[in-house]
Amino acid sequence: MNHRALTTSFVLAFASATIFAQLTPADKKQVVDSLSKEMIARYVVKSKADEVAKTIQANFASGNYNSIESGKDFAAKLSSEVNAICKDAHLRIRFSENTLPERKEPGQPSQKEIDADEKYTRLINAGFESVKRMGGNIGYIEFFGFQDPKAADRAIQASMQFVQETDALIFDIRQNGGGDPETVRRLCNYLFEKPTHINSLLFRQGDKTNKVDFKTAKAPGKVYDKPIYVLVSKRTGSGAEEFAYDLQNQHRAIIIGENTWGGANPGGTVRLTDHFSAFIPVGMAQNPITMTNWEGTGVTPDIKCDPKDALKTAQIMAVKKLLETAKDDDVARLKSVIKELEG
Repeated sequence: MNHRALTTSFVLAFASATIFAQLTPADKKQVVDSLSKEMIARYVVKSKADEVAKTIQANFASGNYNSIESGKDFAAKLSSEVNAICKDAHLRIRFSENTLPERKEPGQPSQKEIDADEKYTRLINAGFESVKRMGGNIGYIEFFGFQDPKAADRAIQASMQFVQETDALIFDIRQNGGGDPETVRRLCNYLFEKPTHINSLLFRQGDKTNKVDFKTAKAPGKVYDKPIYVLVSKRTGSGAEEFAYDLQNQHRAIIIGENTWGGANPGGTVRLTDHFSAFIPVGMAQNPITMTNWEGTGVTPDIKCDPKDALKTAQIMAVKKLLETAKDDDVARLKSVIKELEG
């Protein structure tokens, strides 16, 4: 499966200048029919997809949508009805004033979307915003997404090389909305000495399920084998949640902050009509240890605190942990760092 179809979002570049004028009954019927078809064909839980199709078709036939005039309101109404059944954080219907780009295949991005995504990924350095060394020789990496794996490789390798000589590492994903599970795996390659099964994705194919396992492999650089802390918030979503969940259940990191967003089912954007699209999950995560995932619940931190205090909390915890085994001059140095942080 094309990994681009698994990302939680694409940067959409709609070049068409055609503006949507007015929502007609025919428009609504087209959206309902298309959404019903695509849900039945794609949604990861087929029984739920069948129920969605039956419900929205019945609602259209009974006139429940007659009073809705705007495309935005219609998309919101459908999203609400669909999620009353599926309870899936990723599943949503969207409306665009401009004509949506054509797609060669449903669920796959158009060439315009691919080009826009590649440009955006380059401009944001694959989401890697800040890499530094903090007091106490603590490494810090802040990044905002798990972008296309090939594009992210350079930023991941450079970041991990920079923090290689630190004594503990903080990953800040409080503002990270997720992305590609393959990129999650590639970052995890640097965090495990031995090949480790970190996650699986179960994809529906008709009435059957196809399982894809994600296992770490040898990283291009040295493995980081020191303590790890991961900062999370409500804005930590999807693939970023997987990263935290994987490390937490492998006992490889301490998670600090508040419960995360709660979306575990990857998928892709499907063009329903010229002005309506839907993000439809086609798979679900399955952790090899818990045999479940974080859908609907989010990742529960090991240390709960206000996200704005998470970095300071992690710094103090990391330095105090180092102090437990410190010797000679390091003791005074680390105590000085703790005093400054707590002061």
